[in-house]
Amino acid sequence: MVLNNVDQPLVNAGWGALLVLMFLALVVASALGVMLFSFIDTKQRQTEFALLRTLGSSRRQLNGTVWFSLFLVAVCGVSLGTLAGYLIGISLLPLMEVAEQGAKVTPRMVLETNWVTLSVSYIILGVVTLGTVFWLIWFTARMEIHQVLRIGEA
Repeated sequence: MVLNNVDQPLVNAGWGALLVLMFLALVVASALGVMLFSFIDTKQRQTEFALLRTLGSSRRQLNGTVWFSLFLVAVCGVSLGTLAGYLIGISLLPLMEVAEQGAKVTPRMVLETNWVTLSVSYIILGVVTLGTVFWLIWFTARMEIHQVLRIGEA
C-alpha cells in the first residue's frame, strides 16, 4: 500500500491542494458570515442605538456597544469552533484506523494540529472582524437619530 502511494506523488499532492483550497473557502465563508451577522444585527438594533443617543450616550459609548457585541460573537465562535473541531477529530480518528482488509493501521493515527495554518485562519478572521468593526462604526456614525426614530414609530 505504501509503495502504491509513493509511485503516484502527483495524486497525493492534488489531494493536499484540494484540502488547502477547501480550508481557505471555509475561512472566507466564516468571515463573510461574521460580516453579514454583524450588519444585520446592527441594522435591527438601529432604533435602540438611536434611543441610546437620545438618552445621552456618546458616540464612543455607542461604538463600544457595537464592538463588544461583535467581539463577543467572534471570540465565542472561534473558541467553540476550535473546541468542537478538536473533539470531533479525536472522536472520529479511531474510526478511521481501519485498512481495506479490516486490520488496524500500524502505526496508530495521531491528531496533529498545524499551528501555523490555524494561526493564519485566526489572523484572517481577526482582520475581518476588525474591518467589520470600522465598517459598523461608519454605518452608525451616518445614522440620523430623528429619521430612525420616525421609522421606529411606524
